[in-house]
Amino acid sequence: MKDLLFQPTDGKAVLVDVCSTWCGPCKLIEPYIAEAAKKYSEHLSVIKYDVECKNTKSLKVEMLLQGVLVRGLPTLLLYNNGVPVATHSGAITEQDLYGWLDNNLATISETKSGNNNMEVSKKEVEERDAVNEVPTSGKRGFVSFVDRYTL
Repeated sequence: MKDLLFQPTDGKAVLVDVCSTWCGPCKLIEPYIAEAAKKYSEHLSVIKYDVECKNTKSLKVEMLLQGVLVRGLPTLLLYNNGVPVATHSGAITEQDLYGWLDNNLATISETKSGNNNMEVSKKEVEERDAVNEVPTSGKRGFVSFVDRYTL
């Protein structure tokens, strides 16, 4: 899973469905994610990441090192060339999921066609996420891209 996410060989974007077996909203969007995997199979690989699975500790560390901190479930993370480019936290309808994917995959496609070596900058990701930012004051489903960690 870590290799697919951070060193994709097929040039596809990677959608990470961050979930848990006990999470009701995660189960609610599961069929939408499965359909999206089929619908976008030419442009997208899909990974299901169970946050409570013991075998994913190294993936969790790698994501933290990139500044991805998941604070609520479900969370969708879209990666391109090993770099997080978009997030969505909380339940989502099937149509909203398709709209979110269409918008972000189009942005990735434009970036690739403009310059194959160009990556989406952290600033661009923060600006895009700021438009749909969820307040952190006691609300569930917040994902933040943080700069520093204290251990």
